[in-house]
Amino acid sequence: MSSLPLHPMIVHIPIVLALTVPIIALLVLLGRYFDKLGRRAWIGFAVLQVLLAGSAFAAMQFGEQDEEIAEEVVSHHAIEEHEEAGERMAWTAGIVALLGVGGLLVPVPIVRKSLLSVAVVGSFVTAGMGVAAGHTGGELVYKHGAAQAHVERIKSDPLAVNMSDGERTDSSKRSKSSKDKAERTKSSSAKDDDERTKSSSAKDDDERTNSSEDTKTATETATRT
Repeated sequence: MSSLPLHPMIVHIPIVLALTVPIIALLVLLGRYFDKLGRRAWIGFAVLQVLLAGSAFAAMQFGEQDEEIAEEVVSHHAIEEHEEAGERMAWTAGIVALLGVGGLLVPVPIVRKSLLSVAVVGSFVTAGMGVAAGHTGGELVYKHGAAQAHVERIKSDPLAVNMSDGERTDSSKRSKSSKDKAERTKSSSAKDDDERTKSSSAKDDDERTNSSEDTKTATETATRT
């Protein structure tokens, strides 16, 4: 499992699409107006808009998962501001995607053209909201230092990042169990060393005592002789 947060990996996709889709939509609209482009061009616009909406909601979901970590170093107000900007962008992109798909499915020409025209305007609105969301996200990272929260977590425990609370608890328990086991092993080893030292010391004392008694006996024998 990657130790990096997923939100910054995903968030660039909707931002790029939000800035690209309006230009494509405007070109398609002009092409349709002058009868230079067919229905397939609108299909391409609708597909890109659906991808934009889907990636925006995915980025929003991953952002909510990273919120608790970022709040370790960033104020809740700053995070809330970015979160609201991202939500506005995602929901607007979703509505524009529905308009684009609806414009392709509606059989009445005037209604279809109206829906597609509104979708084009909506794509520019989405682009503006994407810029706002990107700006607040940039402030979180470069002004408030949101990335530092992840840096500290990776340094302290790379495997704990992106884990659920239960997984982090299990990891902490395993770490504590390993530490306790190591301490018990160390204690047991120290105890064995102490016992061997005591045993060796006692053996040396016995040998010295026996040697002293042998020397004394030999001296007494020599004296009597």
